[in-house]
Amino acid sequence: MIHSWEIGLRLFLAALAGGIVGLERERKGHPAGIRTHMLLTMGAALIMLISVDGFDRYGTGDPARLAAQVVSGIGFLCGGTILRTGGSVHGLTTAASLWVCGGIGLAVGIGYYFGAVMMTLLVVITLALLALVQKKIFFKFQMILYVHAQSPQSIADLAHLFRELHVELKDMAIEMPDGHERKLTYYLTVDRNFNRNNLIERVSQLEGILSTSWEDI
Repeated sequence: MIHSWEIGLRLFLAALAGGIVGLERERKGHPAGIRTHMLLTMGAALIMLISVDGFDRYGTGDPARLAAQVVSGIGFLCGGTILRTGGSVHGLTTAASLWVCGGIGLAVGIGYYFGAVMMTLLVVITLALLALVQKKIFFKFQMILYVHAQSPQSIADLAHLFRELHVELKDMAIEMPDGHERKLTYYLTVDRNFNRNNLIERVSQLEGILSTSWEDI
């Protein structure tokens, strides 16, 4: 039987690991940030604890069965972060980070601390160094474009403009606070010499655009 203090410790470590990974995602403005990653990791750890403790108490059943269901369930959650626009697919990195956090939570829940810690470090290193590698080796830079639009056609117009300017769309988020106007957030990858002011000017000229701004990541 797992002691109460160890249950608390494992849940705390799971929350910490998820928060570390989520912090990197939220720092770059992705919708699935600290809270999402923490909740997912803690939930996975708790289910693993229930599975292991139930097997210890009753000695029947398969302790890996609930873990398998967690992996399947996380797959549906990750699917909600993936967006297809035209021929491009966005949000795969965030979906992958959520899926890995589920694995980290399961590892912490069963007491596999070393594997969980190592995986957390590797995930953060992978996510944090990716932008640096793009800048230093491939001369690619990431930026966030904020657009306030009043027409649903604006999304298609912006996608066409990105293709015209050879801008790579990595991810996007859509908010509709009043049910009509749309607050669009685009995560873009551009070349080193890309003219950001020209992009803002072209976006502002599109029909239905109320305002736009940008910032580098």
